[in-house]
Amino acid sequence: MDIDSAIEETCALFSYEFSRSGKYNANKCFNLLSKLIPVYLSYPHLFEGKQILDFGSGQGEHTFFLNHFGKKIYSFDPIKSNALTQFRIFYDFESIKVLRHESECYDKFDTFLAISLLHLIENPVNWIKTITSKVKADNYVFITKEYSEEESLQVADQIDYDILFNRQTTVFSKINADELFDTLILDFNIERFDFKDFSGWNRVALILNKKVD
Repeated sequence: MDIDSAIEETCALFSYEFSRSGKYNANKCFNLLSKLIPVYLSYPHLFEGKQILDFGSGQGEHTFFLNHFGKKIYSFDPIKSNALTQFRIFYDFESIKVLRHESECYDKFDTFLAISLLHLIENPVNWIKTITSKVKADNYVFITKEYSEEESLQVADQIDYDILFNRQTTVFSKINADELFDTLILDFNIERFDFKDFSGWNRVALILNKKVD
């Protein structure tokens, strides 16, 4: 299947699944996919015909998109509601397996993929080193939004607002791709790919594999 058809089919499926909410449409779906598509087009060898683990996969848009090109796609999200949504949507797809527990992620994969996770983790470098020691993969792909100083202040203001109104909040890290790259290059073979998503946000993909002594 060509990439345009894969995008169309993915957005049609998820727009239908969430049409009742009134908050989901094809543009939102395409915006989500645009966090991955430039990386897929530049590094097709990491995805085509591969066994892929989509870690922190949300509702599964990237999982389903990659299903058109990969050999077998494994999806894991720690949020129960997201996992239940995926079990329902992907029930009839033999090439997609939704994992229930993180321990199931510690098998062997060709490519480990994590999109929009690093800024939710207090110490991204330590987390990357931990997850790559547990998950056995030939390549690890981390795609994140690089926050500017102004955007980081906006995030901090939102956290303060959430705390003030007793809302559930999340620890956000300011992602500096240069610092991540310089730190991780000590332990990994690493390549950096910068791009803009559909909304114009700056994104960065870090492609890692472990150095062999």
